[in-house]
Amino acid sequence: MTDGSAAGSAQAPALSYVVPTVGVPEHVAGCLESIYRDAAETGATAELIVVWQHPAANSRVLAHETGKLVGSGTADQVDRSVFTGGPAALRELARQFASDHPNAFERSPRIAQLPRPAGFARAANAGIAVSRGRLIALVNDDAVLATGWTRTLLAALGACDGADPRISADSPLAAAQGLNLLPAGDGKDEARIDGAGLAWNRRWQAIQIDRGKSAPPEGGAPRPIYGVSATAAIYRREALVAVSPAGGALRPFNERLDSYYEDVELADRLRRASYESVLAPAARVEHAGALSSRGRRAARRRVRRIYCNRLLVLATRLGRSFWLLLPGLLIRDAVDLFRSGKSEALPGDSRRPGATDLLFAWGRAVRLLPRFAGFGRGQETWNPAAGPSLWPPAPAADGNPGGANPRHPRTSPCTRQRVHGRHAGAPSADDGESGS
Repeated sequence: MTDGSAAGSAQAPALSYVVPTVGVPEHVAGCLESIYRDAAETGATAELIVVWQHPAANSRVLAHETGKLVGSGTADQVDRSVFTGGPAALRELARQFASDHPNAFERSPRIAQLPRPAGFARAANAGIAVSRGRLIALVNDDAVLATGWTRTLLAALGACDGADPRISADSPLAAAQGLNLLPAGDGKDEARIDGAGLAWNRRWQAIQIDRGKSAPPEGGAPRPIYGVSATAAIYRREALVAVSPAGGALRPFNERLDSYYEDVELADRLRRASYESVLAPAARVEHAGALSSRGRRAARRRVRRIYCNRLLVLATRLGRSFWLLLPGLLIRDAVDLFRSGKSEALPGDSRRPGATDLLFAWGRAVRLLPRFAGFGRGQETWNPAAGPSLWPPAPAADGNPGGANPRHPRTSPCTRQRVHGRHAGAPSADDGESGS
């Protein structure tokens, strides 16, 4: 059920922020405060929708967790005595943030309640389905937006649309994201990247581009990426409508995936529909990462879903070729049983799988494959003779940026690119698998 005004009010906002939350993670107030601050700075008409899953089981921990928030300001000064329940606590947070940022939203946030934890895909869809904005900003509840995040991404989306009419017509832009950074205070003097977009590596695993690398200086021009991470990104409603099932409410994420790889699968569908995505490095987000899977049982469930969902998404992406590649994919998974761990673990890393984990993952995949397996051509972006499409493209030896074909120069950040085969500068086989 949904609290708040009906979706069909007089004038739809330009932007809808959608925040799915499981219970009350330790950063939820910091996340909401950053949204209020950024929405007020942007000045666009906007609405806020919070998807609250299983509020009764976790509401009692809210007062305790607000003492451990990221950021400063109101989120650190919330009166803990007001927390008497999930939705009530969220409304009180919103009231206090609205008093500090009165121009952020014209009305109180709407709260969509789910009776139990339903997975990220279903929770995100629940918020998107009741949103009204032409643009939808999907933000994890453990992400804190830096000031200017929204404005920078809106500028990137607008600049791409206006750069060249031919580009807009041939390759419309679907989504934009900024640099997602690892939490500060991890013992490093320099900020490091949690993710700069989604890609496929040579092992047919989805990865977060540049994860663990040092963050570049602030600024930088937008550039194309394979797809955006659902950690924090802005999607165009028209693009989500184009790739969603016909009829009914707008529900762009595949809910059968539950959590993990759901944003990768959506990125694949958007690219198959000839939509592009863009990274705007000047937009920054601090992402705590995997707060819902830090316990032993939750971490085990996470690694099992990652290995299962990878097979399901590849079955859809590759079509008939999936069955030819399946033995190699299973062998590659088995090799991970014996791979040594990284020399340095990063926040949000998934643990190495055990034999039991792989058996559970493969068993679940077998049960669900009939709903995902394709017998068609697969994605046009894949050349079976060359291997996975890897992003970002490698710099060419002659200095042509991004390895672009000189016969088809790149004229804007949104220029259409179809990348086939392997590229020397693409993410290496050692890049960490995406746990988005």
